Amino acid sequence: MVKQIEKNGFGLSLEDYRGWTGSRLELISLLSNLEQADPKNRMLFTKKSPKKMLAVNSRRIQWFISSNIMPKPKGQTYSYAHVTYYWAAIFLRKQKLTFAQIEKLLNEMSLDAAEDFVTHGEVNIKAQLTQKQLIKNLQPLDLAESLQKMGRAEGRPLKTSTVKLAITPWCQVMINETDVHKLTPHNIEVIVETLRLSLNELSN
Repeated sequence: MVKQIEKNGFGLSLEDYRGWTGSRLELISLLSNLEQADPKNRMLFTKKSPKKMLAVNSRRIQWFISSNIMPKPKGQTYSYAHVTYYWAAIFLRKQKLTFAQIEKLLNEMSLDAAEDFVTHGEVNIKAQLTQKQLIKNLQPLDLAESLQKMGRAEGRPLKTSTVKLAITPWCQVMINETDVHKLTPHNIEVIVETLRLSLNELSN
C-alpha cells in the first residue's frame, strides 16, 4: 500500500521508501501508484496533440537500465535506488532534457543528490553538480557559443606567447608576442603616449 505523498518541491517525498525492495512487477506497481497520485506532474506525455499519458511500463524500466539511467538490479531484486533514479530521470525529462543529457547527469549524481533533486527540485540539483560536471555535459557547439558570448570570437581557446618587459622592479608591461609584428611606428607612439598619460594620472 502506497503511503500518502508529502507535497514538497516536485510534490514527491521518497523518505517512506528507503528500505524498499521488490521485483520488477512490484517496482512498476509502486511507480504506477505514485504516477496516479499526481498524473499531470509525474507522467510523461506524447509531444503531439491531443497529448496522451505515457504510463510507466516494463519496457521503459529496461530501457532506463540499459541506458545507464537506472542501476542494474541485483539479480531480480530492485531497491530504493531504482525508485529514486527513475523519478530523477522523469523530472529531468519534464524539464526538456534529452535522454543522453539525463544519462550523463545521473551518472554524476549520488543517490542522496538524486533524492534531494526529486524532493526539492531544479535549484538543488544545480547546487549538487560541480562546475566541472556541468561543463562535461556541454556539447562542443555549446562550448563554442558560450566562448563567443564571453568575447572569444573564434569560439575556442587560442595559444599565445607572452613577453614581459620588466622596465623597473615595480613596473612591468605584458606583450602578446603573437601580435607584435602587427605594430607600426604610429601604434608604438600611441602606446607610449597612452602609458605616459596613465602614469601621470596614477602619480597624481
